[in-house]
Amino acid sequence: MTLSMLFQSSEEGLQTQDVIIQLVYMLSAFMFILGIKRMSGVKTAMNGARLAALAMFLSVAATLIFVWGHGGLVLILIGVLIGAAVGGTMALRVP
Repeated sequence: MTLSMLFQSSEEGLQTQDVIIQLVYMLSAFMFILGIKRMSGVKTAMNGARLAALAMFLSVAATLIFVWGHGGLVLILIGVLIGAAVGGTMALRVP
């Protein structure tokens, strides 16, 4: 499976699941930006961090649902393994 196959839409146009996933991406982007803005104040920083974390969770969940429906779980697994290897190596090098 190639990346171009993963992101092609069906001949019928956008399906309901694709539209919902795009709306979740838009909502999570808005929430993430609002969360970052709220992190600038001392009183609202904790709520801003929670909002940004929830936004990232929604984005990751929507991506996994999208990839699950299009058969690209191998790509996600490869990305997780590479990220874990790089992150683990960098964490061990921190003094």
